[in-house]
Amino acid sequence: MLSSMLTIMKVETSIFLNGFLYFLKKVFFLKNALKSTSYSFLKIKRGLGYVAFVYHFIWSALKALILPVIFIFLPQLVLGPEGKAHPLTLVLVFYFVLRLLSSLTLEMNHQKFIMIKEMRMNAREYTFAHLLKKEGFKFTGRTLSFLLIGNLIGMNLPTALLVSVMATMMSLTAEALHLYGFDKKSFVLEEHNIMLIVLYLLVFGLGYGLYFLLPEFDGGSLLLHPLFVVIMLLSGMASLLYLRRYRRYTEVASRATSLEKMTKLQTAVKEARFADVKMNDKDFGDDYQNHGKFKEKEGYAFLNALFFDRHRKFFRKPVFVKTGIVIAAFLLIFVADFATGQNILEELSLGLSTQYTLFIFLMYLLCNSNRDTKAMFYNCDLSMMRYGFYRKPKALLLMFGLRLRRIILGNMIPTLGIILGLLLVTFFSGTGNYMEILPVLFMIVSLSLFFSIHYMFMYYIFQPYTSSMEVKNPFFSIINGVVYFASYMAMQIRTAASSFLPFIILFSLLYAAAAVVLVYRKAPQTFRVK
Repeated sequence: MLSSMLTIMKVETSIFLNGFLYFLKKVFFLKNALKSTSYSFLKIKRGLGYVAFVYHFIWSALKALILPVIFIFLPQLVLGPEGKAHPLTLVLVFYFVLRLLSSLTLEMNHQKFIMIKEMRMNAREYTFAHLLKKEGFKFTGRTLSFLLIGNLIGMNLPTALLVSVMATMMSLTAEALHLYGFDKKSFVLEEHNIMLIVLYLLVFGLGYGLYFLLPEFDGGSLLLHPLFVVIMLLSGMASLLYLRRYRRYTEVASRATSLEKMTKLQTAVKEARFADVKMNDKDFGDDYQNHGKFKEKEGYAFLNALFFDRHRKFFRKPVFVKTGIVIAAFLLIFVADFATGQNILEELSLGLSTQYTLFIFLMYLLCNSNRDTKAMFYNCDLSMMRYGFYRKPKALLLMFGLRLRRIILGNMIPTLGIILGLLLVTFFSGTGNYMEILPVLFMIVSLSLFFSIHYMFMYYIFQPYTSSMEVKNPFFSIINGVVYFASYMAMQIRTAASSFLPFIILFSLLYAAAAVVLVYRKAPQTFRVK
């Protein structure tokens, strides 16, 4: 069983490394160095299995720590130190009741399809290896997380170990119940999506309803009751015996990995990827076929103008919403200053030179154009890239320039709303420190340019989308993740504006200039449908 578990992890890691190496070979400054590198380096499979084991161990521990923090510790913070609710109520609901709704043996996933259908692994052997891997890592991570935050949610060391063991017993019980339902009624809960959604909503509603509305209910008294502990331990052992004696794992695997089910899953995932950029006929407006307004344009300028006009609802709505939020925020500040008389405007104006790093993350939120590039690909480039004339370097770069101007202008609207709002705050506060806030305003404009160009640069250099709208390029996800993390962490910086603010402006402008130059030099080789 252990060897099968390592084989599963080897395959998972091999798939990831194969994909990563494939995209490394597509990076213009690495493709020559890696040209002779083949995927056969992954023949170091014994070592790869142990590396995968360590990776899964660490990642499972991190996930196990994040889940109780989000679903248990954060609700406790909402109530504050004076709250009388019992965190173990949420542990009871989310680690025991909620587990009854899912089954690892009957779930459909791509890895199971590969291992059983394509690699012909024995269904029983795969099931036990998969259960051991999942539940073993969950147990380790869950126990560590309970030990780390135990004092905050009312758990000591023995309690944390006991609850973690009981949660594993509940997992075995849930698997046995699902297999029993399949054996007797051929029933698979995962195939009934509406029922599953309703049940999940009911369980979450039950958990937080008890926690917030009935804080006197102590789930811990039930969870740690000797009778409940004995029931969990006995049911877990009985379920393990049932799983070992079960004889229909081949039928279970066939049901869970059927080609029809796999096709439906892929279709549903594909449609979900298109959902936020797909346009309906009603979204185009009544005059979308009126080309007369663009009669002065020709060639790619006409194509670009027509594209943005036909999809104006898609591109304009986020701009108007963001601008409206900015205006509403400043109106709220003015009303609060007038109603409370606490000189909020003066404090805000004087604090701009010390709290300027907040605008880095704010501009990230306002100028995130990732969805725009996704719409460009799905609604235009995916089809147009089939034609040779559109793939020519001159055409690609001309469209890049036209699109970039539209993106920059669109992001400048909420940006100007912020600048105007800050100027009004400074004027009505009476501080008159216009020269002090001028570098902050210039920083806001430079950040708007930075984020507008960054997403267009990422799109044209990496072109991460496949024809099914999957993001397969790891560099695209990694770099965007780094940008998000850096923007968020910048809010914690409390460096003097005189030293850090010029760096932000200079870096933003240099990055923007370098990105544009790089697109004009490399995009003709990198921009294509994968």
